[in-house]
Amino acid sequence: MPRRRAAASVSSAQTPHNAAAPTLTHGPQVDSRLSRP
Repeated sequence: MPRRRAAASVSSAQTPHNAAAPTLTHGPQVDSRLSRP
């Protein structure tokens, strides 16, 4: 299972929709950090 999870993480990092992932994974705190200039 850990292997599959790692693969999913890598895949997510390579996809353009990864920008929305941090919000779901880490919460709005990370999203705010990314939104700031």
